[in-house]
Amino acid sequence: MQTSFNVNNTLSAFASSLNRVYSDNFKNEDGIKRLGKGAFSVVGNTLHYRPDLKEAVPTNNFVAVDRRMGEKYSARLDVKVSALSQVGAKRVSLVTDYHDEKNHVALVYNSNNREAQLIRYQNGNKQILGIKTLETNPGREFSIQVDKNFSKQDFYIEGEKVFSFQDTANGQKNGSFGFGALDSEVSFRNLKIYQ
Repeated sequence: MQTSFNVNNTLSAFASSLNRVYSDNFKNEDGIKRLGKGAFSVVGNTLHYRPDLKEAVPTNNFVAVDRRMGEKYSARLDVKVSALSQVGAKRVSLVTDYHDEKNHVALVYNSNNREAQLIRYQNGNKQILGIKTLETNPGREFSIQVDKNFSKQDFYIEGEKVFSFQDTANGQKNGSFGFGALDSEVSFRNLKIYQ
């Protein structure tokens, strides 16, 4: 039995101005590449990810979309988060400009305290670009989205723009786009990429 996630399906104006060229309902593992040490499985039309908390490196605990993204795209997907323990955090990440674990940008959202962080890793140095607590709690099921227009990136959680970032210092282009979990079991569904 497949159940739908209860998420906001609103697209940004930028995404609406592009043509959808890729959609993945995760019927199999084609189209993704593993970058972390976690357990991935596809059940129905959902990609389930359970990180290996003993061995996984938090900065690369995700999968990447196995396609050339370029510098102008919008990517959106539905997320359902559950903690691995009762007191565990519930953090999910969306990653852009991934070249390796030392060079990428990550939106990290903790659904326990509604806190979002935008982090840039450059040559192994971690720089927190922003921290924001969401006004409303989207709960365990929500959508995440990034609009990347060359050096400008806008990040959304459940349709609310949480960060806008102009990356003028990054000399590396055409990095991968990915998503994953830091310490939570996460289910992903309905990936849509507009270019």
